[in-house]
Amino acid sequence: MLLPNLKVTVAEVTDAFLLLKTEQGQTITVPKNLMPGASEGMQFYLAADGKPLVSADTHAKDVLNEVMGK
Repeated sequence: MLLPNLKVTVAEVTDAFLLLKTEQGQTITVPKNLMPGASEGMQFYLAADGKPLVSADTHAKDVLNEVMGK
């Protein structure tokens, strides 16, 4: 993982984007369609990885296959 556990707060919500603020005061702008249910004041953690995101179902299956030696 390249960037684990970056705590952010939704500072502003518009029709097109979310303005996120880190604990260090930096801002990050992301398209609203990435988090359609977000609202101002909501807090969560961001992480960055060098691998593409997979669905939870696919990830769980991959982990089980690895454990079972398949």
